Amino acid sequence: MYWEPFFKGRILGDITAADIDAFINHMGNLPLSAARKNSVILAGTKPIRWAFSKGKIETDPTRGHILFSGYEKEQNILSPNAAVAAFRADWKDEKVKLANMLAAVTGMRQGEILALRMQDIGPDCLLGEADTV
Repeated sequence: MYWEPFFKGRILGDITAADIDAFINHMGNLPLSAARKNSVILAGTKPIRWAFSKGKIETDPTRGHILFSGYEKEQNILSPNAAVAAFRADWKDEKVKLANMLAAVTGMRQGEILALRMQDIGPDCLLGEADTV
């Protein structure tokens, strides 16, 4: 989404440190958090470093670059009273409410909840791989 359009048509071995600098400067102009920018940069530099370590390219253009700094956005946790009020409210989609309740009581993340299958759900429990053996 970020790397491919910027380096479109380029061969991996032709990418230079100046190209990586230009990409980092380009990322600096995007309205993303510092953490997100760094995540995007690392998503491309790690494979380039791997290619260098395996002898696929002659030089490593990723060394010596400085990443973005900034404060992470504080993540607030709902108070118990706010959580109770949220789940008592009317929800447009009961499936979304159920997924949020599941996350609240189990600590499961969105991807884990989305990966659940009907056979993972019992009448009063969730069955994990260890439970089904």
